[in-house]
Amino acid sequence: MMFRRLYLTQFIAKRFIQRRPEVMKERQTPQNLLWKTIENTKISLPQDWKNVRNEILNSFRSITPANIDAITVNVCTTNKKYDLALSYLEFLKTENIQLNLATLGNYFKLLHAKGLEEQFSPKDEEKILLLYEKVRKEYPILDQSTLNSIIQALSLTSQWKQCLGLLDEIKITSSPTAYSYCVIIGAAFLHKEDDLAWKLLNEVIDNDKTVYSIVYSSYFKRIGKKSDKGSQIEKMFTFMQDKCLKIESNQIEEFVESLKSLKTIVRSSVVTQRGVCKFCNSKLLQFDLTQSEFDEIKQKIIDNVIIGKDVYARTTAEELSKFKSFVSNMPSFDVVIDGLNVAYSAGLKQPPQVTSGLVQSVVAHFVSQGKKVLLLGRNHMNKWPRNNWGYIKENATIFLTEDLSQDDPYLLYCALSSGKDTVIVTKDLMRGHKFLLKDVRLKILFDRWLSQRQYQLVFAKEGGNCIFKKPPNYTHLAQRNGHFWHIPCKSESRFITNKTYWLCVQK
Repeated sequence: MMFRRLYLTQFIAKRFIQRRPEVMKERQTPQNLLWKTIENTKISLPQDWKNVRNEILNSFRSITPANIDAITVNVCTTNKKYDLALSYLEFLKTENIQLNLATLGNYFKLLHAKGLEEQFSPKDEEKILLLYEKVRKEYPILDQSTLNSIIQALSLTSQWKQCLGLLDEIKITSSPTAYSYCVIIGAAFLHKEDDLAWKLLNEVIDNDKTVYSIVYSSYFKRIGKKSDKGSQIEKMFTFMQDKCLKIESNQIEEFVESLKSLKTIVRSSVVTQRGVCKFCNSKLLQFDLTQSEFDEIKQKIIDNVIIGKDVYARTTAEELSKFKSFVSNMPSFDVVIDGLNVAYSAGLKQPPQVTSGLVQSVVAHFVSQGKKVLLLGRNHMNKWPRNNWGYIKENATIFLTEDLSQDDPYLLYCALSSGKDTVIVTKDLMRGHKFLLKDVRLKILFDRWLSQRQYQLVFAKEGGNCIFKKPPNYTHLAQRNGHFWHIPCKSESRFITNKTYWLCVQK
């Protein structure tokens, strides 16, 4: 018998690239084209910049006198040609071309980027502070984008604490960027303001923002001078474990170099499905939720997801009443199946015989193992072919919702109500429902529960032979295993989204 292929990431990626070969090429944005023009021109005199500027203005419709200066400074900074950007700014000065706010903002970003990569001197600090003073005099009220840019540059100076006031200014109308938070945290660590740094770092995580590598590099640089640097490394790694932090793929190199500066041994590694690090052979741990943590998630799912403020936007009063009655008499189940998610995993345009056959195969797979199965779906499933639907009805408990209702909250609640060890079969990552939990700690616990109990269908074969992507035998958390710490890193691939790479660290 033939397997039905559902989702195979590498296969999809290959087909996508075959149909859209342009994704493998550099996007031809105005910024990219502008940079190529600069890159292919020898610039040594102000007149050279004048020629380039005129050529760009005449070549690209979307680049105008209003935005060309900001874009030019930005592309030079992005490509780490800091001296080239500074020479362009000198050219503008000789031509008496006034810098608008967008260009000034990119000037601050340039000074920040240059200050991080090159030796930061008193002259560099003076340049930042004078520019900041000039901008403040000319523009008493600044937009959030400019304020974020100023924070980046100002964080490198002895006046870094002024960034806290700028942060508050941004909060009046919007939210500061994660990077603005992180540069201030880095400055606080470097200036021995540890309490402030940890406070802001918790604020970053509470606001569900990315932690940038400048936080780690500043922290490790600071503790490098301490006699107890081993325990200080342990403190950061334990914090990463508690907050479920992973290293972003584009920040791994800086993170590794910072650790190596502390004389630690760092290796990239892969952890097997069984949880064994291929570098040090340590066995990673499974961090199970306690019963109290599990009960707390269950209650919050009821309060925030099932009920919530807009409960009738997701269901009807009659249907909710029906569900409450069902749950009150519901026994515990070993497996809860998202019927529609399984049915449509082969595609939305498959005939009912195929979609119902997939669900029938999944039910049969668990029934053959002696599992008690609950299937949640929609009323239209009653019209499925009798051979498959009849088997499902005979071998699984079924709860069907109205065709326009959202059944995910019901699925979650039934899985949670069945107990801590119940398997949930769906490919849905439930991000929207996690968002409704609000509290970061609860989101972390919810992620841990779902990652440990979720089965995702990969292949289905008639008769119940199915292959699932199952939870690994370990938790994707920073953790200490014997003499080694293992730090998870996010995948660099846009197609292989569930692969986790690790850093194996020996202090």
